[in-house]
Amino acid sequence: MKSSYPIALFFVTLTLTGCYGNYKGKTLLGTLTVEAGNHDRSDTPVRFECKLGDLLGDSSDLAVLSDHHLMLYESGGKRSRLPAQWEPESGFSWEKTGGEGAILWILEGQTPKGSKRSFRLFLEEGSPEPPAFSIDDIDNKSLLVKSGERYVLKYNYGIMQEKKDQTGIFDRSSYIHPVWTTEGEIVTGDFSPEHIWQRGIFLAWQKVRFGDIETNFWELGNATGRTMKDDKAPDITNGPVFTCINIYNKGTVEGRTFFKEISTVRLYNKPDQSTWMFDLIFRQWPVDPEKPETLPAEARVMELQKVYYGGMSFRGVSPGWLYRDFIAKNEDQLAKFDSETRWLNSSDTLDIMTDEGYNRKSGNGMPSRWIDYTGPLGNGWGGLVMFDHPLNKRYPTPLRIHPDMPYFCFAFAKNEPFAISSNDPLNLTYRVVVHNGRPDKETNEQLARDFTDPPRINWKPAR
Repeated sequence: MKSSYPIALFFVTLTLTGCYGNYKGKTLLGTLTVEAGNHDRSDTPVRFECKLGDLLGDSSDLAVLSDHHLMLYESGGKRSRLPAQWEPESGFSWEKTGGEGAILWILEGQTPKGSKRSFRLFLEEGSPEPPAFSIDDIDNKSLLVKSGERYVLKYNYGIMQEKKDQTGIFDRSSYIHPVWTTEGEIVTGDFSPEHIWQRGIFLAWQKVRFGDIETNFWELGNATGRTMKDDKAPDITNGPVFTCINIYNKGTVEGRTFFKEISTVRLYNKPDQSTWMFDLIFRQWPVDPEKPETLPAEARVMELQKVYYGGMSFRGVSPGWLYRDFIAKNEDQLAKFDSETRWLNSSDTLDIMTDEGYNRKSGNGMPSRWIDYTGPLGNGWGGLVMFDHPLNKRYPTPLRIHPDMPYFCFAFAKNEPFAISSNDPLNLTYRVVVHNGRPDKETNEQLARDFTDPPRINWKPAR
């Protein structure tokens, strides 16, 4: 049997039959053929969604991977041996994942458009190659991801306080900060006094309705909505190809849970370590606040009201990417900052580019497939590019780019409201590439093609 599906889009169900070849501690499982399609590929992450049993047959128990690992051998190619890695699907207790997940690897080197590359997939005895990244749990609040001695990012799943050891109305949880470039410069900001609720990389809705209850998960402060970690502990998958963190969150209003969220960060171990690449995946369901640990018997609705901001968001370096002239217009705001604060001068500029070539001023409100946001860091420049995905319901999503503050978001509900049902969860996927230097449109377009129009994979089991 042979099947072909776009990777990272659909689940597939195959049946393995026949026998497997054995090669001194290695078992041949089958062949994966990658079709480059209409685009040149370079060190492209590829992901084939399936069930573990599709690959392993009768040996489909995940425990087999505790003392075995997956390895690819290219037929007639230069990259003769490449590690592969299994990613199990995450889920709350009411979800039945049934061994579903995906196999991932990096399509190393150059793969010209129209070409094919074939890999024999083996199950090999022994431990896999060392993980690409390490993860430190800091104070049972934050997961710090490192590559060797270099910091990559920190996911704050616990409550982060504005003032240490003091509970405050702007304390927050469930967001990423800091994010570092490969040269060690921080590109995200947090707790900036002029807009204290903006926080690194985060997903939050500004105006949400649950029946007759309207709330706000964006501004914090006196707003009643909060997104925070649920009771289920984070899931971590770590290996030579990628590191995946699944955080289980809940959305509360005055202490009662109204929605559940799985927040996923998947970091790729690309051969070129001059940039960091990671995916952000979110799933949200409204739940019954009286029985939040089960899927509601009757459909619940979470309505995102029409508003020009809110959604997948980025706050840049604070206050290093703020203009003193902007803050100085309000002396009360200026007084909130330390006298030693570093500011942008009026002659300085941030370099911002969208897929259509729009900038900080012209890009506001425009539907965009990606946005690259950079500024001065240390002795050079750096920032990140964030990519929207075609499976996101409002793709390409309009942007909110603030004219003065270092902030943007994919404004999901800008043009019309959106209803999320417990029978039809909201799924959102984005890719982030953290880079040094200024935006490069050609590079970003290549990265966008790999993300939104990936190679196709054909699976043929061994017989």
